[in-house]
Amino acid sequence: MHPVLRAATAAIVVLAAAAPALALELGDEAPELEVTKWIHGEAVTLADNPDKRIRVLQFWNTVDRNCIETVKTLNELQDELGEKGLDIIGITTQGPTSVGDFVKDNEVKYRLAVDEYDNTNAVYMKGIRKLPYAFVVAPDGRIAWQGDPRTGMKRVIEKIIGGTYDLEAAVKLQGLEKALGQALRPPMDLDKWAKAADDLLAVDAGHENALNIRIAVFQRNDDPDAYKTWVAAHIAKIQDDADTLNNLAWRLITNGNRDWCDPAASHAAAKRAVEVSKGEEADHVDTYARVLFEIGMLKEAVAEQKKAVKIDEESKSLKRTLRHYEACLKLRDELANSGGKKKRR
Repeated sequence: MHPVLRAATAAIVVLAAAAPALALELGDEAPELEVTKWIHGEAVTLADNPDKRIRVLQFWNTVDRNCIETVKTLNELQDELGEKGLDIIGITTQGPTSVGDFVKDNEVKYRLAVDEYDNTNAVYMKGIRKLPYAFVVAPDGRIAWQGDPRTGMKRVIEKIIGGTYDLEAAVKLQGLEKALGQALRPPMDLDKWAKAADDLLAVDAGHENALNIRIAVFQRNDDPDAYKTWVAAHIAKIQDDADTLNNLAWRLITNGNRDWCDPAASHAAAKRAVEVSKGEEADHVDTYARVLFEIGMLKEAVAEQKKAVKIDEESKSLKRTLRHYEACLKLRDELANSGGKKKRR
């Protein structure tokens, strides 16, 4: 599944099942880690942070599919932002053997610790029932964000690194997230869904869960025309948000029901996403290549997909896509040349 869609299908379920009052809130001082053993990477403490690094505490296990899928995302995040001050720490209540076996079979580029006696897990995860779940601890030792690490976490980390993180705004955003979760509870009321999502998007236009819910309302109302009008207006608001542009571009070109596709808007969003990310994100370039392929620009699609493969040479999926584009381009040229010969006869 394409990266921008990995968490989309779970958004309604996650938010509707709003957790009870959390033990830790934004702005709280992060409790110190009490783990049994460090399995991968050097041991660290939150209190000992002379370099003022950002710590991500990710609670997970080695058997949950969503947790396993998140490892690749966190590897990429550690690679990208590690030199800018990010340390990711995976914490599980499983034993050392299970985690050690996982590390032998899977590449992990961040620290892993086991919490067999549930000391750290009990403090952080009280009232939270779904994994994976993460906390972002700012350099000052306070909690700056918490939630599913696949949705919104990277944007918060980048704000902290860039010096634009605002705790007051984050607290307001969290309140709107809780309101969205409440709105999604039965009985279904699509007007409440839409209003709660719109309120959240007014504060954070790139909020992935709110975006998923807002689009779900259009889908449940079976109104593709209203959806495309809304998306076009929303794209104009997020011209510097490469990830959200990429998300919408992919949706607008790959939907199986073509009534919900908008090639022109998708092309504009995908092209802008690549510009904003300076052509350095494989996912963004991959999306742009897909748009070019769908609108018939096969030669250009092949060229862009080659760029995506060069950025992420380990991705088998990107390479498969490139082979498909190349095969289509080859066949098109062969058929075109064959047709031309027949005409000359």
